[in-house]
Amino acid sequence: MMKNRKYLRLKHHDYRANGAYFITLVCYRRSPLFGQFIAAEFCLTPLGDYVIKT
Repeated sequence: MMKNRKYLRLKHHDYRANGAYFITLVCYRRSPLFGQFIAAEFCLTPLGDYVIKT
């Protein structure tokens, strides 16, 4: 059980409503599973390419 965890959701916001949401994923040991920045450009891995296409 995680103690002292901050609740990041806004209390009075309806998250079911239409809109754009920014989602951050942190992978196991911060592994770049979906891609990585190379020379200021994000290059997708095959898995990242699959996620974008589906």
